Amino acid sequence: MGSGVCSRRQRRIFQCLLLVTVVCGIMYGGMISYEMHKQLKRTEAMALKYQQHQESLSAQLQVVYEHRSRLEKSLQKERLEHKKAKEGKKNDLRSITTLEVCLH
Repeated sequence: MGSGVCSRRQRRIFQCLLLVTVVCGIMYGGMISYEMHKQLKRTEAMALKYQQHQESLSAQLQVVYEHRSRLEKSLQKERLEHKKAKEGKKNDLRSITTLEVCLH
């Protein structure tokens, strides 16, 4: 035998095992990369879906706020008209009462 630590045969076996390990490592890394890419695509699709849903809800909420604002303005207008009508009726009633007092 020679002065080397391992023989040619052992070195050859070691090189084959190292090659198999490197190839398996590369294949495993490729599989992990592929799975991560798939998961990223799913996550991006879900994020887009949720973003569109949020935009839709925001638009609906804006419509609700605008409608509420119009209703509040309408309610204020109705209250003012009601108050004026009530005051007008009170004035009419006072006028009628005054006329009745004057006629008697």
